[in-house]
Amino acid sequence: MRKELQKTNIFSSKEKKNKNTDSKIKKETKLKIFGAVAVTALIIGLIITIIVMVDDNTGLNFTDDLKEYVGEPVKTAINETDVYFADESAFDAVNFITEFDYIVEDDKDVVIDGVKYPEWAIFISANDKDVITRVKYVDFRILKKNPKGVKVDSEINLDKFTMGDKYKKVAKAIDCDVFAIDYNGPSVTYEYRYYYKNDFKDEQGMTLKVVCDLEGGYTYSTSQRSIPDYVD
Repeated sequence: MRKELQKTNIFSSKEKKNKNTDSKIKKETKLKIFGAVAVTALIIGLIITIIVMVDDNTGLNFTDDLKEYVGEPVKTAINETDVYFADESAFDAVNFITEFDYIVEDDKDVVIDGVKYPEWAIFISANDKDVITRVKYVDFRILKKNPKGVKVDSEINLDKFTMGDKYKKVAKAIDCDVFAIDYNGPSVTYEYRYYYKNDFKDEQGMTLKVVCDLEGGYTYSTSQRSIPDYVD
């Protein structure tokens, strides 16, 4: 009787051990599968993020190319870049908000106050000899968030900056989205739009323009206590 009982106990112990081992293997397998799925999802998310970032920067990339042709014939810019120059915008509203000779724009749109605009546009001005004099990038997605721009606590003051300071330092102090970048001759102007509540608790819209040299050195800034319709 004792021998049989001992055999039964040994068998039960082995069976329990095998079950525990199988359970552990299954648990480890599930963890590996979960880990693989999580890593795959992370990789896919990163790829999508990169694609979106590249797509979002298309207008800026085109602008970076075209600014090199300020002072050059329009024909040269067309022949040496893959950028299509149109005589007018495909969006009716854009043709009335500012003057330009040529335009490069995104075909995707944003709706502002019920009116369609391109997500971004590059306005190109030329003289009577068809030489490029100005290249201005405008991001209408900023206006879609709020036509008045970014809400801040008070008027932005840049008095602490002096000529020659790095634009990156100035931009960090402003801490707003750049609405427009204007390459005009020997300078580049960064345009910001923001608003704050004044002493009368009214919303005060502001247009801030930061002028720099082509090397990224701060020159001066101007503030306007009003906001143009969209582009000036």
